[in-house]
Amino acid sequence: MSNFSFNNLANTTGVASDKHLRPYSINEVKFVEAKVDVLHSDKKQEDYDILKVRWENDYGYYEENVFLPGTTGSDVERTPNSWGGENPSNADRVMMFFAHTLGVLNPDGFARLKKVVGNAKNFKDVATMVAKLLNEKKGIKCYLKLTGRENQGVIYASLPYYAAISKDSGDAYVSNNFLSLTDNLTFNPNEDKKRQEFEKAKPTPVSSNTTEPTGDNSDIEGASQDELNDLLSGL
Repeated sequence: MSNFSFNNLANTTGVASDKHLRPYSINEVKFVEAKVDVLHSDKKQEDYDILKVRWENDYGYYEENVFLPGTTGSDVERTPNSWGGENPSNADRVMMFFAHTLGVLNPDGFARLKKVVGNAKNFKDVATMVAKLLNEKKGIKCYLKLTGRENQGVIYASLPYYAAISKDSGDAYVSNNFLSLTDNLTFNPNEDKKRQEFEKAKPTPVSSNTTEPTGDNSDIEGASQDELNDLLSGL
């Protein structure tokens, strides 16, 4: 027979300490960590390489799990969109995530990555370098824009659509900033409409994190394998 105790009441803060940041919000946060990890699917009995990137503030956290694609087949195929252009492939979206996060948080590191990334063998190699370079800026204050995605009536916080394909050049580019070092992020008209719908919803859907998933390259050619190995080492 166990003895009841009120010590649990005395020892708790009474406030949840691990909340998710809300959907459709712009948050002042600090960058916490990036790391390459493995996500196991019980349904498919397969393991997936991912890059986990986390931001947080006093109100909660957001963690993006970026599934690392292959370099052939459906992962690199673009599909036609309804306005005569192309939708970005999985590979395009992941590369633009790398470009945007590094370009904002560690532009000098991004310049170093550009010199060696052409020698990478796969996305895991690139993600390992990105994580190392991002982690040079652990604790940096920044602003993070979150939108939302719906699943079975519940709205989950997610990054906005941020990658697009230029109809003129065919290159992928960052079309929608979700990260900034200054307080200049805004919702576009479509995002703002959905934000207002979310705020008016009763009851308010529960927020959560999501597990969904450039520039001048003239100096990439000629980068040495030693430089690549240097970035891949030490993790």
